[in-house]
Amino acid sequence: MITDRLEHIKIHITKNFISYLSLCIVILSLIISTRFPTYFGHGDTRHFEVVANDNSPFRFFNPENLVFNHYRPMVHFVQWIQFHLFGVNPFPYYIFNLLLYGFSFVVFFKLVEIVYDRRVAIFSLLAYSLLFFWIAYVPFSISFITFIIEMFFLNLSLFLLILAIKGRCSFIWGIVFYLFASMSKEAPLIIIPATISTYLFTEWRDLPSERRKGSIIVILLMWLFGITGVIISPFSFRPSSGLMERIIFIHERWNFYADHLLSYFGILIWISTFYLILKDLFNRKGGKDAVRGFYVPVILALLISLILRPFHDVALLALFIGFVPLILKRFRVSFAIIWFAVALSGFIMIEFMSRTYLTDASFGVAIVVGVAISEIMSDLNSELRRLPSSVSRALLVILFIIAGLVVYGFTSKVKDKLEVLRVVSETRENFRDVIEFISANLNKEEITIIVIDYDEMGLSSDYQAWLHLSDLERAHLQKTMKGDFMERWLRNIVGKKNIHVYNLQWFYEHPEVEGSYLFAMNNYEKEFVENQEFKKDIIYKVERDRESAVLYYIHK
Repeated sequence: MITDRLEHIKIHITKNFISYLSLCIVILSLIISTRFPTYFGHGDTRHFEVVANDNSPFRFFNPENLVFNHYRPMVHFVQWIQFHLFGVNPFPYYIFNLLLYGFSFVVFFKLVEIVYDRRVAIFSLLAYSLLFFWIAYVPFSISFITFIIEMFFLNLSLFLLILAIKGRCSFIWGIVFYLFASMSKEAPLIIIPATISTYLFTEWRDLPSERRKGSIIVILLMWLFGITGVIISPFSFRPSSGLMERIIFIHERWNFYADHLLSYFGILIWISTFYLILKDLFNRKGGKDAVRGFYVPVILALLISLILRPFHDVALLALFIGFVPLILKRFRVSFAIIWFAVALSGFIMIEFMSRTYLTDASFGVAIVVGVAISEIMSDLNSELRRLPSSVSRALLVILFIIAGLVVYGFTSKVKDKLEVLRVVSETRENFRDVIEFISANLNKEEITIIVIDYDEMGLSSDYQAWLHLSDLERAHLQKTMKGDFMERWLRNIVGKKNIHVYNLQWFYEHPEVEGSYLFAMNNYEKEFVENQEFKKDIIYKVERDRESAVLYYIHK
């Protein structure tokens, strides 16, 4: 009776898996948005200045109306609608980011399911969660909507194009969302044609001739559009005065992305790749006995990955080399490899170093890991059935211990990231409270607000100088808005035209200015201000568990 009931529940969950997954995303989005509130940052100032005074969101689709030297009309179209509906209330923007980010993974799940099966889709989703949980901060920064919209449209376009190749829908919808993705960010111009071309190649033999012709025509048109878009796109390639400078530029980014791919549980990428390679190699050379077919590939993959792990740049090179036999031997995995390799290679060569750019490459490598985990689990299950029961039970105990250690390590790392998120959240909430106080209570004809630059506290404002700091250290030091962006936010978005924002050096250079205010945005700045010799009174202070912000009145 109980067994029948459990089987019924299993069937029900399997049948309605997507509905339950979507419900979980909605619930999680609501929990996160209330548990970790956010506020606008300096990137939002720039975007809001663009959309605030435009009468129509359709203006951005005109190629002559570039914004920040980029053609990303879908992003500005959405931002225009959001701003004119919600103004400067951050919650609707935040919940939109969270929901769209979450549903990108629902589409990703369906995409992997139709290419492989539900088992691989589940493992790919779990692999993504394990490997890339540390870039899940993307929805928290409202201006990162660019990455989120691109992720959603890229996944949706690939999903619909694959359905079209299979003959289950028209190509028009995949093309439409390809255009949407390309008008959100430049990378999909090439990522989508490269990935879908690889998929078509893997399915070529099983397709009827008419569908082959239709697919080739569509993909050739996409390649033509993509290459043309890259050629005429205004986004800038790295200028260099010589070959050596370009080599140094690429090497820096190669090491940067290798470091981040190998962080936390990233070694699973290498273990999975080498396991698939070695399994194919040993099965081909030595038959399919248990030792050669399972144990040796697992052990060797683990050893090779552990040896390479300290040498991040070499490890990434070995990974790319390892992809070659996988593409040649496992056509169906090549779809995922191309998705990862094309995206990462592009950003290594032309883009500013940012962990956020891994959102473009992460989906492909998560599929490779998902395929490997699926095969390892199948092979392991076969081994457990073959082994004596006493040995199987002992092996299961060992595996449960290992799984427990992984879960413990994962939860501790997630806990650390949540602490970082809490610090940033409190800093932004404090900033919001002070901004609202300024808007409501400072009504003089001219208001001067002093903020502190990083350089004035002995810190470099250069992004690369912060890379050696831990995420928690950076969280405590970060500013919600730098001085120039804060002035633009107050004057151009909030409407406080009488406010001027300067740095501390300006204050010392203009002793004649009376009655200025000073805004310390976090505990580090507050401590710095308290050590300054000028007389000051606290006129507004807001404190939360981990961070505080203070508005001072300065007496000359």
